[in-house]
Amino acid sequence: IYDGETLTCLYEYKPQEGRSVDSRLLLQGDYLIFQEDLEGDESYWERNHELFFWNLAENTISPPVSVENGNGLNLRLVDGTAYFFLTYHDDDYQSTYTKLYACDPKTASVLWSRRYDEFCADLLLRPYVDGASHLLLAAYDDVKLVNMEDGSEYARFTLSSSVVGGAVYTNLDRYLLFTRSGEYHVILVEEKQDYLMSNVFLCHSQNVMDFEVAEEGYLVLPHLDNHVTVYQYNGGEDREEYDGEVILPETICLEYTEAVVQAREKGLPKAELVQTLFYNEDESLLFACYSDGTIEIYNAAEMELLNSLTNPTISRMTRYLGTDKDGNVFIGGVGDGLMLSPDMKLLAAIGSLAGVEQGGSRVLIGGMGESVYTCPVYSLEELLAKAEAYVLR
Repeated sequence: IYDGETLTCLYEYKPQEGRSVDSRLLLQGDYLIFQEDLEGDESYWERNHELFFWNLAENTISPPVSVENGNGLNLRLVDGTAYFFLTYHDDDYQSTYTKLYACDPKTASVLWSRRYDEFCADLLLRPYVDGASHLLLAAYDDVKLVNMEDGSEYARFTLSSSVVGGAVYTNLDRYLLFTRSGEYHVILVEEKQDYLMSNVFLCHSQNVMDFEVAEEGYLVLPHLDNHVTVYQYNGGEDREEYDGEVILPETICLEYTEAVVQAREKGLPKAELVQTLFYNEDESLLFACYSDGTIEIYNAAEMELLNSLTNPTISRMTRYLGTDKDGNVFIGGVGDGLMLSPDMKLLAAIGSLAGVEQGGSRVLIGGMGESVYTCPVYSLEELLAKAEAYVLR
């Protein structure tokens, strides 16, 4: 190991005869983790391995941890405990399984291990928020949340395509997973929910081979392509943090049984499918949201149907949020919302819509337990004018 500036050799390690150091090295905190292969007549895939924890701060190497013929080491260090997995083949090579270990890196004592049959893991993520206690394991499109105490399964999800990378929220007990199809999912740990975000990363082939989280953005490498797509974090130069109280208009909001009863009284044709009913402030507009994803908007006085939105791309709407200076109407759901024109045409779906500046030109953006920001609403012409400086010619 060399000093990157002076190229001075800082540490040197030589394996004993009959052993070789595996090329996969992991750096976690003060520890460099490496494997030694026990050379013999077996093929590489059948050789036994031993794992070592090299404390670079103290220049000490732990006793070996026998991991038999496991491969694909992936490790995370959490509060002095090393959690790592390796994948194994059965004797007949017809099936693959994963073993997850919890280990003390100082003594190399294995605290527990757990086997997951028919599960070939290739991703391990750890939580960062205080009090969180579940690791995430992913194997292709199969995702597990497991208890850090003993490795037992807490929740399991099947995604639409294989996981190629992920990230971890630092202020919430949530994981973000990026899939080969370009979609990304938020895994809500406490709720045991997989939330598919409406955003899609646009890469050249829409068939992602690798995904990496960099310091200032994401790197996406597609299959069969000679381009790496870079996505940079950008909070928006005109986004401002909002420290006031989010005040919503006081309106009538009905759900489930109450909503169905009201829908029958109003004579709605699909009353039995209604999930929520809500009005605007002066009760001149009635919004009916159905279990099939349809939203109907009525003139409440005459019960004239103004518009029907079929299968909106975001979650169920639950309440009226207000209007902006142009008379556009905003309605919200579980963290998301819709922007409607004064004649009730759909203008936009807005993620994490928390409210609107009543009679103004800004919306409030932020999910439950997260910071709230004010963001301006631009016309198409205004957006094109702002983008002019970034056009490549």
